[in-house]
Parts: sequence; structure tokens; C-alpha cells
Amino acid sequence: MFLRGLRLELFVYGSMGNLKKICGPISTFQLWMAKILYGWEIRKATKKQGLYRHTRAEVTEMMKRDLRAVSKILGKKKYICGDEPCEDDCAIFGILSGPLWNLPGSVYETLINGEILANTLMNTLRQFIIVFFR
Repeated sequence: MFLRGLRLELFVYGSMGNLKKICGPISTFQLWMAKILYGWEIRKATKKQGLYRHTRAEVTEMMKRDLRAVSKILGKKKYICGDEPCEDDCAIFGILSGPLWNLPGSVYETLINGEILANTLMNTLRQFIIVFFR
């Protein structure tokens, strides 16, 4: 559900400025068409799933609860399954990197940088960044 919420934030609720930062040098018309057409598909899919039937504040709260659940699962552990990273840790890194780099200034970026990743999850994320960008 978290990924669907991110898509809603980017293409339905978000501004054209965020899309422009992510998409790079494309024309305003192409950006507008992408937002309209892809936003329509996202609205349709999330309405079937049930997420779009809630208000933006409710969706944000649901996504915050998802992030808090991941944080509680990790707790004080270095990784999910022990001392060595596994595929689940990589999946969490991939999911959390979306709002960190694709939704600048959003409530999710603030939440991840502040409250959620204040524990060892931030250290895990930093270690993956170091390994990833070597």
C-alpha cells in the first residue's frame, strides 16, 4: 500500500514542480500529459484497491503507520534477519529511497529523515547508500 500511496502523492496530489525535478528536461506539455494520463490510471487502480476512497490526510496517516511498523520491526537490530543484509533489507532500501529522492519537501521525506529513521534503520540506509555508490 505504501508504494500506491507514493504514486498518489506524486501524480495525483503532488505539484508539477516535483514532477519536473524528477523527469528532467522534458516539455511542459509532455509533463502535463504524463500527469493527467498516468494520474488517471493511478486514480482508477487505487480506487479499485480502496486507497483513493480516503482523503489525502487519511492516506498520509496510513502511510505513516506503514513506516512506523517497519521501524518497530527493525527496532534495535542492525538488519531485519540479523547481522547480515538480506533481500528484505534491500527491498526496504528501495522503497524508502523513493520518497527521499523523488518527493523533495514532502511529509514522507520529513517523516523518514526525522521520526522513522532516527533508529538503526537510518544506519542501515546509510550503509546501503555507501555500498551502492561505491
